[in-house]
Amino acid sequence: MSDRGPLKLYYSPSLNVYFFKMSYGRRYCDDLIDVSKRFRFWVDPRPITSRDLEVMSRACCDVFGSDVAYLFEGICREHLTIVNVGNDPVLDHVYEFMVNGEILCTINYDLKTLSFNVVPGKLGAALLYIRGICNTVISDERMRTFSSYRVSVEGCRYFVAVTRDGRLCGVALRTERGFVPIKIWSPAYPEEVLSSLDRVRRTYRELYEFNEDYIEFLVEKVRRAVKWLECEEGRRGVVGFSGGKDSLLTLHLLEEVDSDPLVIYVHIPYADTEVTRDFVYRVCSRLGFSLEVVEYSLDKLLSYLETLGIPVRGFRWCTPLWKLVPMFKLIKEKYGLDKVVSYTGSRRYETFRRSVRPPTYIDSEAGVLSHCIPYNFPKLLEYLYLWYRARTPLHPDYYRGFERISCVMCPHRTCLELKMSEMHYSELMSFWKKYMEKIINVMFSTEKEREIARSRHLWRFFLLHQELQRVTKMLGIRYIYPTVSLEELNPFLKTVQRSEEVLELSIPVKRWNSYSLEVNLRSVLRMMVNRRVDEVYFASDEVQGTVNSRGYVVISYRDLDTALNVLKVLIMTLNCGACGHCYLNCDYEAIELPFTVIPSKCVGCQKCLLVCPIARYYVDMVIYSRLTSLREAKGRMIRLKRLYAEYVKKRGVAPSHTPTH
Repeated sequence: MSDRGPLKLYYSPSLNVYFFKMSYGRRYCDDLIDVSKRFRFWVDPRPITSRDLEVMSRACCDVFGSDVAYLFEGICREHLTIVNVGNDPVLDHVYEFMVNGEILCTINYDLKTLSFNVVPGKLGAALLYIRGICNTVISDERMRTFSSYRVSVEGCRYFVAVTRDGRLCGVALRTERGFVPIKIWSPAYPEEVLSSLDRVRRTYRELYEFNEDYIEFLVEKVRRAVKWLECEEGRRGVVGFSGGKDSLLTLHLLEEVDSDPLVIYVHIPYADTEVTRDFVYRVCSRLGFSLEVVEYSLDKLLSYLETLGIPVRGFRWCTPLWKLVPMFKLIKEKYGLDKVVSYTGSRRYETFRRSVRPPTYIDSEAGVLSHCIPYNFPKLLEYLYLWYRARTPLHPDYYRGFERISCVMCPHRTCLELKMSEMHYSELMSFWKKYMEKIINVMFSTEKEREIARSRHLWRFFLLHQELQRVTKMLGIRYIYPTVSLEELNPFLKTVQRSEEVLELSIPVKRWNSYSLEVNLRSVLRMMVNRRVDEVYFASDEVQGTVNSRGYVVISYRDLDTALNVLKVLIMTLNCGACGHCYLNCDYEAIELPFTVIPSKCVGCQKCLLVCPIARYYVDMVIYSRLTSLREAKGRMIRLKRLYAEYVKKRGVAPSHTPTH
């Protein structure tokens, strides 16, 4: 699989239609071309919207003038246009416009100038070349002499056409040090490229009709899977509805195959909008599905924000803690986790992780059987189904420019989307400002740097060193990489210090000259005992012991992981917020909330240590990454997750067989 994803988009020049499967396209024509390779980012295009036209018009007007803006916008309105959207730490929000199988242009949001950049594609360059807008032309041979230059192209918007024997083969930027290639493709005469605009004009409705047979095929696959899960396995279907297009498609597909799932919506204060709540009510009312609305506690939300901080990329703890735990808690009370199947809206064309995940799997953190209903639906086909088959409106945020429905401050949103959140949901975003500011103050030292980082929402990359390095280098600012000495990062980091004194529990790691890193538990245990408990019991395959009211630990361990597990137990006891994640995942009912282990029932499986978000943050993400590196810490978390996934399968939750998808 390429870095552009598993989706193959087949285009017929004679019909001017896109197909998603070769065999279905050959029923209509024999001139299919795979145009997915013409995109530069992860391939999962969608129909064009009025917001996309607005962005294109603004970008083209700034770079080429109003005449080109009217020209490009008119072409997109008259011809069949699809848009592929990608995101990158440096390029931020990227739009790739394809018209009749040819790339018209690529537009991105420039973090340096906070404006839109536009680069002509093959079709766009041909239009500019014919009209004399790219009035400087260089040969391909001269291009080679300049291609070795490493020139920063930010802020340079003077395009030239690259030709070979009179044929157009690329576009380049003219800079002070020479010409920098932006896009190079196979040579073609401009007239040949422009001939694509003479093809028969199509509408999205006609595109849907050409692919209706393939949609019927996908619906039938959903029907077989649902019949197997609900009739043969005897499970109750549940859907966590977010209001997004994927979960909306899931509900309509389930309604079409005569399933009656329980729909659960978890509303997070200051994160979810009232627009989303109203949309969820309207959809469930129209489809006739039972809806359970869970209102998340504001006190719990504030407690976890004070403990863990705002979610960032690399540690998005909000989804399992705020969304999944309340949902699975409700499911466990009503049916039992082993009696249900969780229908999700995951699609294999969204991300790399989802592309390698099977359609039916066991959620290792919750131990719940999950099935992806719209697994094989590309985004373009998803829109066509909802528009012309289900005939349902989408969430209003999609028409405002948002690519996904999520929390207003989601760290996986681009800078452009977060600025749109500030524009449309300013009251909600103001609640999160102080938590963003806390991270910005740690990452940057001067007020000027903080202002630049604040306006670009660089708090998202707090744990991603490489991405942050690329962005700050482009912006010309310096950031402070977190180290052990920065106690402001987290209150618990005060317990991690250099010392030659042998304490009750030590983790010998030969780093930082000749010192070994010691974990001082005296003050932690004293504070913990005074707050809530007199005794804490912990057990595993390699270690067991007791922390008593006298404040010392009697323990023997063999390796670093064992000592870290003991730290996890202590942290879970000290900072437990009674989210219920460990309680839901304990198969032996050996846990009471707030976190207390019942020794007579505990078998030492350690699954509670994996699923607790607070323990994972303090130990796996903070302490262990300081002992080794962030990359090794992430690798360790992946290995632990695989270990517990095997444990869940051995427990017997897996179904008897898996349907072919």
